[in-house]
Amino acid sequence: MRYNFSVTIKNPIPVGGYFYLKVPEAVKVTFANITWACTFCNGLTGTPTWDSVTRLMKFSIFTSYTYANQRLDFWVNGFVNPGTTTPAEFQWSSFAVVPLAAGGTGDFPIDELKGLTVTATLGELTVTDIYPTDNNFIYGRPTNYTIAFYANHDILTDYDIKITFPEEYYIKENRACIVGSWDSDLKEPIKYEASCLTEKDKRIITFGNFLTTMVPKQTNLNLTIDSIVNPGTLDGTGEILVQTVNRVSAGVVDSGSYTLADAYFKATNITEFYVEPKDTGVG
Repeated sequence: MRYNFSVTIKNPIPVGGYFYLKVPEAVKVTFANITWACTFCNGLTGTPTWDSVTRLMKFSIFTSYTYANQRLDFWVNGFVNPGTTTPAEFQWSSFAVVPLAAGGTGDFPIDELKGLTVTATLGELTVTDIYPTDNNFIYGRPTNYTIAFYANHDILTDYDIKITFPEEYYIKENRACIVGSWDSDLKEPIKYEASCLTEKDKRIITFGNFLTTMVPKQTNLNLTIDSIVNPGTLDGTGEILVQTVNRVSAGVVDSGSYTLADAYFKATNITEFYVEPKDTGVG
């Protein structure tokens, strides 16, 4: 993900100066993918370095003098958005490298800027249909379910699909669930290594590591899975939540829900009933 920054410095940055960008914990950095560029940076050269412990990204040396009140516009590619909608704050600091009386050089702070925040927003996922695949509408019966949906953002290869059922449903014991079928407008096969896992207590099914290529936004997807037991009630049920989740940040990218109609499930008919006593003796 590329982030754009704009900073107006209050004090000049001399030749040999540099600046730091402190990255908040909520923002992941994929250092292998970092690229960057800066406008009005007056000869700032080199590749930024990254310290994952201090979370400081150092941008190399200015080779020419940069005057006060100069605006520095720069972008950095290699971030992963926060996994929540809580604002995450970057900090920017500039430094001069000055000679020391005892010999050598030291770093002298010049300007510091706080309040560079990024706020992730939850995207929309549209669930077009959810239904028992085999038309098994009997309550309390195990069955397969088909989930049809499309997301408003691209679904990347490191994303999972998480399906959370309301309390009226029962999910089978924690184990690998079976993916009955997978289909999309792209007609791409799922990966052999695809995983489908259940969390019984949380009523969650997670389908992951399934994409061979990125799925563009607005692509219709259909997923059929097992391990689900129909609600044990004739009343209406709560929302079924479908989400795409970034496996790197564990953050939800797109989210949507679907509610089955009231009286969607039904009881089966008892066609025969009889009682056979174990003892036919009088009294």
